[in-house]
Amino acid sequence: MYIPLAGFATKLTKSVSPTTNYLPIPQANYQILLDNLADGDYSYLMFREGNTIEIVKITNNCGKIVLVRGAEKTHARAFRCGVGVAFVLTAQGVKDTICQMQEC
Repeated sequence: MYIPLAGFATKLTKSVSPTTNYLPIPQANYQILLDNLADGDYSYLMFREGNTIEIVKITNNCGKIVLVRGAEKTHARAFRCGVGVAFVLTAQGVKDTICQMQEC
């Protein structure tokens, strides 16, 4: 189920490559994600460094947050430690919210 995470924001604690599929953020923030996303639930986050952004889909997979890189027609990129990570409302997120309220 899609879960919007309004207000969630943190920073990367390690650099990520375009193929990284885990989310290196502070443990307290990671726990917030686990507390809000039941197994199988997902949301969307944005990595932002200056004008460079990437949207990632995050899913709770058996108590681990797994990334799908390059969502919403963005491209998987490398980001350095300290880059901002925040919830972002995406077109797909809006569609998923509507579909969860009615049969699509």
